[in-house]
Amino acid sequence: LAEGKGVAVLEFFFPEALELDKSLLELAGHIGSQLARVAERRRAEETRQASEERIRAVIDTAGDAFVGMDAAGLVTEWNREAEAIFGWARHEAVGRPMADLVVPEDLRTAQRAGLQRFLDSGEAAILDRRLELRALHREGREFPVEVTVWATRIGSTYGFNAFVRDISERKRLEAELIRQALHDPLTNLPNRSLLLDRLAHALARAQRNGAPVTVLFLDLDRFKTVNDSLGHTAGDRLLAAVGRRLADSVRPSDTVARLGGDEFAVLLEDTPTGAALDVARRLEEALESPFSIDGHQVFARASIGVATGEGGKQTADELLRNADLAMYMAKGRETTRHASFEPGMHTAVLERLEMEADLRRALQAGEFFLHYQPVVRLADASVVGMEALIRWKRGGDVVSPAVFIPVAEETGLIVAIGQWVVSEACRQAAAWQREHALQPPLRLSVNLSARQLQDPGLVPDVEQVLNACGLDPNCLVIEITESLLMSDPDVAVQRLRHLKDLGVRLAIDDFGTGYSSLSYLRRFPVDVLKIDRSFVAALGAGPEDAALAHAIVKLGHTLKLNIVAEGIETPEQLSELRSLGCEYGQGYLFAAPLGVDAVAALLADRRTMR
Repeated sequence: LAEGKGVAVLEFFFPEALELDKSLLELAGHIGSQLARVAERRRAEETRQASEERIRAVIDTAGDAFVGMDAAGLVTEWNREAEAIFGWARHEAVGRPMADLVVPEDLRTAQRAGLQRFLDSGEAAILDRRLELRALHREGREFPVEVTVWATRIGSTYGFNAFVRDISERKRLEAELIRQALHDPLTNLPNRSLLLDRLAHALARAQRNGAPVTVLFLDLDRFKTVNDSLGHTAGDRLLAAVGRRLADSVRPSDTVARLGGDEFAVLLEDTPTGAALDVARRLEEALESPFSIDGHQVFARASIGVATGEGGKQTADELLRNADLAMYMAKGRETTRHASFEPGMHTAVLERLEMEADLRRALQAGEFFLHYQPVVRLADASVVGMEALIRWKRGGDVVSPAVFIPVAEETGLIVAIGQWVVSEACRQAAAWQREHALQPPLRLSVNLSARQLQDPGLVPDVEQVLNACGLDPNCLVIEITESLLMSDPDVAVQRLRHLKDLGVRLAIDDFGTGYSSLSYLRRFPVDVLKIDRSFVAALGAGPEDAALAHAIVKLGHTLKLNIVAEGIETPEQLSELRSLGCEYGQGYLFAAPLGVDAVAALLADRRTMR
């Protein structure tokens, strides 16, 4: 029938069936058309299904989460990566409100409002943009995500799709990079950049509320000696320990920063100068106790500068610089180790810098010279020794050691200056010995600084000087202060024993003003105790005033040490010291420090001060 052959046969044999044949032909054509349409739809459906399967495979294997949502806010799509990063299985998520599944509670109202605004007006703040947002995991924890959202028109309404990427690791790395950029890697404290940023914000707040902002600038004293004697690794451990102790000594809201090297700073908000000075004293006390570094007891005291500012009057850099200047001035003090900034300090610091530059030239220019103060036997006032005292002729003026020695200590120039003092004093003592044939030989005392004691080259230098000038080592007395010994007792003991092995005699200067501990005194191979002039000055005023001097004399005799009293100025003091059994002394009662010619005349006159 479909080919028309049957029609001819029917027409030949059954003419009367012509009308029926036409109807059947129309029916057959209709059926064929329907079958063709069904086949076409089947092929289209198969194509669609294949396409959807390919899309599903792509979506499920995508590296990002893919989520879909309809206009009602219900989930329509949820791939495997969405299951992984949000914790919800696909069958659990599809059909549920998107906001309840992945949007933190504090953002849900805004999310729903944004969806409705788009449906009403077409306005959208987040479509077709890459955004960083907070997302919610099934377990309730929030995490950062990167989201790209786009809308799709579906008939008269919309659908929404998004790619979502968990960026927790990226954010962690970014935070770590920022932390490294703004923190000191050794102490983990804020660095200079972060301190200045916080200081700038503090000054901006101060400009609004009028509260003072204070900066403390700290510099460790004699830190270089730790590096030189124990090594840089030990120095790093000391810096880390100092940072922890400083942080434990202030409020959690305060900022302790390491600026570099051995410099630290503390930012105090809403803290006037008076209260800041209390903090400075507390930090000084915190650093009083020794640190245990690689089995060594190490002291790390600091000089502290204090500067207070008000918002709008100083920048962060200016306030930090003012605190630095105040610290610089604090280094020259013998009592308190902190100072508050004053405008005149700028001039003082410039003068100090000029002095440093002049000191660097002074050795080559031959501007240093020595005076010598006699040390006498108190029983008969006979001269038994001399103490070498450095002087500096700067231009036409003679500068006191109290002025330039702290600068030399701070800059490290004291090592070279000290080497010159030992060499010149030993040379002069040997010359006097040869010229006057002194019997018993004259003993020469030389003061040693902290940096010299920590210098590994000290012992070889002293040995070389003694050999070069031919001075008997027993004639050289090296004087060290108590505080110098305690800056690093282990290194001090080692260095002093090496000096003792050379035959040099050792004295503790200003005894009684520092630690005065019998336990440490027994550790050091000393020969002489020198009573500080402050105790000598108190003699004659009453029995209580003589008690300390008497105790020192008795202690020295018990340890079989010689005792020398400093600063004897009156006959009453001399009489009291004699009654206490003190053997030796020096002071203006006998002689002021003398020049080389005056000493030569004194030695030629039978070495007596009567």
